[in-house]
Amino acid sequence: MSPQEDQYLSPEDKKSYEEVVDSWKDEDIEAYRDVIEANEDEQLLGGYVMVELDPLTAKDLVDMAQSRGIDPGRLAAELLRNALMGGK
Repeated sequence: MSPQEDQYLSPEDKKSYEEVVDSWKDEDIEAYRDVIEANEDEQLLGGYVMVELDPLTAKDLVDMAQSRGIDPGRLAAELLRNALMGGK
């Protein structure tokens, strides 16, 4: 915590903050960093989501799109949107 941030905390808040930070394990800190990085990535991408597909899944997706006569990118976007929205 920086000295600037420290000046705004009451003694009780400082103690609570220190207890929380001291209770974190390395994996907690790493998970927190992952969340922060993902949030930063999402902001940099303007809300876009990137998904890496294995080659077999990508081939199946392209084949499915071609059989329906639609763009594979559009089909992938629709499938991902539906999955993220819980099938709604």
